[in-house]
Amino acid sequence: MLTRGITALTAVLCSGVLRAVCAMRKSMNDVVKVWCIVRDMLFSHDVPRRDLWPPISEDEFIRRCSPGVDRQRALRVRRIVSEQLGVDYDRVYPEQRFIEDLGCD
Repeated sequence: MLTRGITALTAVLCSGVLRAVCAMRKSMNDVVKVWCIVRDMLFSHDVPRRDLWPPISEDEFIRRCSPGVDRQRALRVRRIVSEQLGVDYDRVYPEQRFIEDLGCD
């Protein structure tokens, strides 16, 4: 219930921001762009949820990988995914899906 109230309050605040942008810029394209950003931030289900993926160590990451995976290669891929997608290194799991779990399009 508290989450719904916070989301509603955030939506009201964002609509105020949109009106201010409208008054300042007088450009509908800018307003649409701002609204798309705000909408994606508020209502996107593709954003990774931090509570679903708590930090894990490198050893735990390797244990979760398929048998026979090269440790150095797996950790290098983990680092690259972390850097490219802006996800904390210790929150990257081998079983995550790019779109559904990491919010990648």
